[in-house]
Amino acid sequence: MAEEILFLAVLIIGAKLLEEVSSRINQPPLLGHMLAGIVLGPAVLSIVYPVSELRLFIEIGIFLMFFFAGFEELDIPGLVSIMRKRLFYASLATYFIPFALSQIFLMLSGFDALRAFALSSIISMSSLGVVTLTLMRLGRLRDPIGLEIFSIVAITEFIGIILASISLEFFTEAEAITLQNLTLIPLKIIAFFTIGTLIGLRFLPKLFRLAKKLRVSGIIYGILLGALLLFVYAAEISGLHGTMGALLFGAVLSPLSGEFHIEVVRGLRGIAYGVFIPIFFAGLGLYFDVNFLSLPAYFILGFLLIMIFSRFLMGYVASKIANLKARSALSAGILSKGGVDLAFMLSLLEADIISKDIFGLYVFFTVIVIIASPIILQKTLEMSSPPTERELEEAITPTYIRIALTDVKAGDVMSTDIPIVPEHMTIEEFLQHHIEKGRRNYIVVDGEGQLIGSISIERVK
Repeated sequence: MAEEILFLAVLIIGAKLLEEVSSRINQPPLLGHMLAGIVLGPAVLSIVYPVSELRLFIEIGIFLMFFFAGFEELDIPGLVSIMRKRLFYASLATYFIPFALSQIFLMLSGFDALRAFALSSIISMSSLGVVTLTLMRLGRLRDPIGLEIFSIVAITEFIGIILASISLEFFTEAEAITLQNLTLIPLKIIAFFTIGTLIGLRFLPKLFRLAKKLRVSGIIYGILLGALLLFVYAAEISGLHGTMGALLFGAVLSPLSGEFHIEVVRGLRGIAYGVFIPIFFAGLGLYFDVNFLSLPAYFILGFLLIMIFSRFLMGYVASKIANLKARSALSAGILSKGGVDLAFMLSLLEADIISKDIFGLYVFFTVIVIIASPIILQKTLEMSSPPTERELEEAITPTYIRIALTDVKAGDVMSTDIPIVPEHMTIEEFLQHHIEKGRRNYIVVDGEGQLIGSISIERVK
């Protein structure tokens, strides 16, 4: 037991130290976490091994990762609101064409249809969390182009989550691909989600309101974490994968009040991203194996072409067909990787759906994309024209509004260029000297310069 505690301590310290290094070179924290696991793990120094005791912490990190994906990124109302619009059709093309190419390539390489389907659903997925962080660091999240990139990546991640979840359920239940199973498994997911929604929306808010009245410090976060694990357990005994329970639990709580979102972000997010999610990403590094280099050269090259180049190319083509203006920037945003897709890959590895060399190859290319995509995105943003008003109207979703306005204060958007009018000025003088085009309100001050009111054009009229 002492050795396992040492492994955990070394992994946490290494992950947080390399997170600092990643932040200093403008890279996502998860890159530092993954590199810590790779360097400390069997692939390089062999200091830490993925023992069963450490696996529990990694699994909790996975569940929290999926919870926040459902809570912050699985925007079903937002998806419905932009269906039948150009942006939505472009997003479908950028996901399903690389998906089809990947499916064909993998099946020609010897994968059966279901394994190829599971892997293709993840290869074609983008990472909303990573692209959001990148846009924030570039100062472009609240730009019109940032909004459009956010929306397309959100749609591709949503589709990938649904398809990867369904494929994982087939392997969880050891089911063959039949018309009956293709119907029953989605129905089971819908039934679980429906029951969970009824319980979550009726019971949990009352429980949280009661908990706020108690004096126990951090009780809401404890209840929330406990409820999350109960949802995971319920999913497992229902025949679903635990990650599906965590994902649906986050989606159930997402429609709750803004105050609740603040509570969750303030508490559970600190625990998750402070400890468990870094352990998860570092744990990914522990499973990394350089034996992927023994794979056939044609397979490595084909995997590279589909995972990176085909997705960039199809993003550009789909944007052009949909007549979207910022084509190169949209393509660069779609390249984003690292997050929920890695959690799915680890789940596939643990379920023996993929081998360690395939897992290692995916992690290797993901690291390359994580490093390169911010540079590519910055360059393409500089060359791109802003989208039209119509494009922006199609792109706005509730999730974007919530994330883009996080930490924005009234002082950040207030106007400081307000003309001052002395109270003794006549209306004639006011109309002659102080009417500016587009200006509607003016501050009125007394003889000592103290604010005493305001005057508007409507009031003068």
